Amino acid sequence: MPGSEVFLLAVRWLHGLGALAWIGGNIFYFLVLRPRLGRPDTDAYAQAIAQGFRQVVHTATLLLVLTGIILTFERLTSPVATVPYVVVLGLKVSLALAMFLLVRRPPRAPPTPQKGLGRLLAGLQGGNLGVLLGILVYLLADLLKVLAELALKGR
Repeated sequence: MPGSEVFLLAVRWLHGLGALAWIGGNIFYFLVLRPRLGRPDTDAYAQAIAQGFRQVVHTATLLLVLTGIILTFERLTSPVATVPYVVVLGLKVSLALAMFLLVRRPPRAPPTPQKGLGRLLAGLQGGNLGVLLGILVYLLADLLKVLAELALKGR
């Protein structure tokens, strides 16, 4: 295996690890830990976990951006860079940037309790929306893999 292939394998692996840490960690944070923060019975452990998690998010974000730039240039200069591939890649990068920005914003005051669709829409903001975008970005990554395979097969 040539050195450039080993390098790209390492970059893809690091990109995957960053995505795993980012999405999995955010799901844990926003569904499990965050609801405990701010409650009167919240202890120092929850606060310490939240602070440690911020470091994981910052590291994962940096890792995803750096490896994403390398992988984007590698793919855009290869035969798999068909029009559909480039469109999906552009959407993936746009959603990833939105996801990073949403999670980095300071939390807003909790919304006024609502019912039905209003409650659902109120819950889809900030970190919760960031988690949803992360899941969509992950889906788009799989779609990119399929598009690349189809391009290599000549379809």
